Amino acid sequence: MFFVLAIVLSSLSCKKAEAPSDAPVIITKIIGTVTNKVTSALLQGVQITTSPVTSTITTDANGKYEFDKVTAGSYVITAVKAGYKDSQINVTITEGNTATADIQLEEKTSELEITPSFVDFSTSETKITLSINNKSGIGSLNFNLAKTASWLTLSESAGSITNNIKYIDLTVDRSQVGYGSYNDVITVTSNGGNTSISVQMVKQNPNAPQLTVTPVLNDFGGTKTETNVTLSNTGTGSLTWSATTSDAWITVSPASGDISTNATTVTIKVNRNSLAPGNYNGTVQFASNGGNQTATVKMNVPAVPVLSITQRSFDFGQTVTSQTFVVNNIGTGTLTWNIASDKPWLTVSPAQGTNYTSTTISVNRTGYTTGTYTGKLSITSNGGSDQVDVTMAVPPPAPPPSVVLATPENVTAYSCDLRWQQSTLGTNDFSSYKIYYDTQPNVTENSTLVTTITNSSTVTKNITGLKGGTKYYFRIYVVNAAGGSAGSNIVNATTEIQLGTWSVAITLTGVNPSANCLFSVSETDVWAVGDEIWHYNGTTWIKDLKPSGIGKLNGVYFTSASEGWAVGASGTVIRYNGSTWSKITSPVFSSSNNFYDVVLTSGNDVWISGDGAFYHFDGSAWIKSTVSAYGIVDMDLLTSNEIYASSGSLWKYNGVGWASVPGSSSTAYECISVISSNNVWSVYYSSIYHYDGNAVVKDTTLSSDKYGIDMVSENDGWVGGEYGYIYHYNGNLWKNVTSPTSHYIYCIRMTSAKTGWAVSSTGEILRYLNSSLKKKR
Repeated sequence: MFFVLAIVLSSLSCKKAEAPSDAPVIITKIIGTVTNKVTSALLQGVQITTSPVTSTITTDANGKYEFDKVTAGSYVITAVKAGYKDSQINVTITEGNTATADIQLEEKTSELEITPSFVDFSTSETKITLSINNKSGIGSLNFNLAKTASWLTLSESAGSITNNIKYIDLTVDRSQVGYGSYNDVITVTSNGGNTSISVQMVKQNPNAPQLTVTPVLNDFGGTKTETNVTLSNTGTGSLTWSATTSDAWITVSPASGDISTNATTVTIKVNRNSLAPGNYNGTVQFASNGGNQTATVKMNVPAVPVLSITQRSFDFGQTVTSQTFVVNNIGTGTLTWNIASDKPWLTVSPAQGTNYTSTTISVNRTGYTTGTYTGKLSITSNGGSDQVDVTMAVPPPAPPPSVVLATPENVTAYSCDLRWQQSTLGTNDFSSYKIYYDTQPNVTENSTLVTTITNSSTVTKNITGLKGGTKYYFRIYVVNAAGGSAGSNIVNATTEIQLGTWSVAITLTGVNPSANCLFSVSETDVWAVGDEIWHYNGTTWIKDLKPSGIGKLNGVYFTSASEGWAVGASGTVIRYNGSTWSKITSPVFSSSNNFYDVVLTSGNDVWISGDGAFYHFDGSAWIKSTVSAYGIVDMDLLTSNEIYASSGSLWKYNGVGWASVPGSSSTAYECISVISSNNVWSVYYSSIYHYDGNAVVKDTTLSSDKYGIDMVSENDGWVGGEYGYIYHYNGNLWKNVTSPTSHYIYCIRMTSAKTGWAVSSTGEILRYLNSSLKKKR
């Protein structure tokens, strides 16, 4: 169950951080205030609607309105109130933001409306009626009319109306004038606006051609680019005409022609390109054999604002909260602009304005988790649009003070106790303790989460569910209310191995109780040597045929089931090929040689230790290396270039030659076991020594002499000695375990953490079995 829980906890603690999200609740709304345009008084009861339709609301006593929970987009806000002119305003709102749309209403007053705006008496009309109306129907419209021409008469030149329409008769008297075309302007002034009416009259010439241009007043305003005028022959005969303009921005087409009875249409065009904003006045002069006339041309070149901003991107990093940029009009006229944000944390002030304005961008990191955020400011105006990109980072919360974690206590095969200092954080600042472990020294918040403790006064925890014989590293993190965390120091503990039992499997005759008299190729392939050679095939022990003429065997070593060597007294060296043993001879061997141990990586790389010398076989010849040592009783091999041996000191072969390990010459080591270059163990009498690659240190002293040692791993080792004592090493200390014999134990060889073998001084073969462990490869 623990392993399932550990996997779940690990997957949670190692979950990748999600992309940052806008944590606060997102509300999108439109608000505004409606006031009197002239007096700025707050207007209550104004009906407010939107397009697209959302709802219909009215302003409160303070002139305020609010549309909440609207969808992001563009809206037209319409305000309607009796006695006021309707007003509209455009607004764009982005998700999570509030758009302000203040509206000013103009009170309705008298409003002049007069028709027609051009009166053409042509050649025969004598009376035409004007209608004057108070379009708004509010108040009394007072008006005055003025004209210049004596041939034009007004039935009334002043008056006052409310809801009714006033009719004014215009009459002309052609008897006062000669033949020709005549024009006048009636100027109308009122308390509801002013206007003017063009009047034209023609007295036909029965004797000769006569030019008439209609109309002679041409106002193009700010957008119109062309208009048509009519040229008529209001006399007799054939009229020949031509046209010229006063300014280059005016053109006519056609520019000349002949007219008899039908009229001709002439197009007048204006070109505003390259002209500065303003009002322009010009003329078109028409000359003919029937008189000359001038058509006036009026045109307005409107101002063209152009939006410009000084910067298009801002990076606020982790600390900056505001920056500025400038909105400017690099065109003409008045630039009206508006800025909208697409993120709640991103605001701008002012958000609307005209022409040159310094604008401040602000970001608010409150409520947002660690990460990088991006936003956008959209700028719209009557001079174009633009965009400002904004990046903001939210830094990790500040870490709290860490605590000190003590060395684990009460370590068992499956548990240990942890103890630490209480956090100095206050109740409101403390969030939790989080305990992590790993089988590697670098424990982080990505390691396995054991538990989370939310009570700051809890300073101990029993860690359970651990695996026996494993070195664990622990670390505790203090987490504050802001989410910041700080890790403690890292401590470690090696859990004990749940040990199996030793038993006497069999007693064999002729087994030499030396440090190297036994070798386990596998759990079903074990050899024991001495005066005889014994083989265990997984079921029974069988005496194997020993070559004749050889001495007592002291050491045996196999690299495989078909490659084994054994050595002993009187220069004895034998080799096993998978079926039989054969004697090996060499000129460097003699009957006086006493060989103690043998190790090899293959049949072409064999080492033998003896009295003050090492012997190496490279597949073709033996080479002797003499050293200053007594009987070299034991060897252990890591690689072909790294071999260790014990005698009066520790010896090491580095691929070139043998040398004494510095600091090891004061002790006559009996037996040696090597785990790695910095983890070498040896025994001598009641002491156990450890070499870490730098120095040899006495690890412990036990109650009896020890003769055999074998290390399975850095956390699992065995020694045996006098009176049958057996000790086990769990990574922390050596402990005495139950032994099935009282006889001296000279050799221990572990096949794995699960199984092992030992030999006593009486030929007893001891077997170790640990059924609680899974079988290793």
